[in-house]
Amino acid sequence: MEDSGKLNKEIKALFAIMRKIMETNEEYELGLNDKSNVIHTCLNKYMKAYDLTEPMDHLPYFMRVYQKNKIAILRGYEDDNWLRDGNIIIRYGELEGVRAELKLMLSAIYNIGLEIKKRVESNRKGLYKERPGECEELTYTQIFMLHLYRIFKEGLDNNKEKETLTKCINEIEMILNLNDGENNKANENGFGGLINMATNLMSTLNIKPPEGVSMPKEEEVGAAIGSIFNNPQTQNTIGTIFKDISECKDINQILQKLVTGFNNPTIAKAIGDTIGQTALGASKEETFDKIKEEENEVEYETD
Repeated sequence: MEDSGKLNKEIKALFAIMRKIMETNEEYELGLNDKSNVIHTCLNKYMKAYDLTEPMDHLPYFMRVYQKNKIAILRGYEDDNWLRDGNIIIRYGELEGVRAELKLMLSAIYNIGLEIKKRVESNRKGLYKERPGECEELTYTQIFMLHLYRIFKEGLDNNKEKETLTKCINEIEMILNLNDGENNKANENGFGGLINMATNLMSTLNIKPPEGVSMPKEEEVGAAIGSIFNNPQTQNTIGTIFKDISECKDINQILQKLVTGFNNPTIAKAIGDTIGQTALGASKEETFDKIKEEENEVEYETD
């Protein structure tokens, strides 16, 4: 089971998309549910009560929904019959024997979201015509499912089920194009991060690269490292280094082995040759880009 901070974030995100669905329904007077005012009022009451409680107080209610419908839930977000037809309502206090009027009407709001999506897809007037290219209404139900699935994941101890839910979540994130930020973060922790650290250190020490040489791009560094490891002349030596590392007992021994191993003349030459070609390639590419910019400026001035 995860921490309450993540759970709180996902529950509030679910509230936000539910409120957005209800506001869209009312803003455009779609009249998609005869009891929409009641549904919206219940949502607002639940949200106010939530702010006076702890996130973990609400998790058992979501997990009860999960346990009753987990076979369908684990099949993926597109198998939504359990939510569309199940009249799923979370009644806060019910598990403690308290009959409270705090209701989160999941199925009712989800179905309104589905109807909004159908209306936008089929009707070229109204929502679509007024804001062409900004049909966020088409993603309401996917966002709804995304946060609901994430809440379920926060309450799971079963690793196998958690892994399946993670795959479902990743699928929704891909559809919603939510992976770019995570990929950028991963790049900052990979070769891109190393390049940035090296550049910042050189700047701090007032060290300038040789004239005509630029810092290589991330993909160029990756290719360079790959060529070193795939070089037949260096593979045996690198294999020996990793074998020595496996016998080390602490980080200091590992660092010493790495420094000694990569000072090997064969590897040093391969690294020198590869990095030299990489830096030269980066400098050439930058020069070509600069030439293109100058050509564009000339063309612009002569028009």
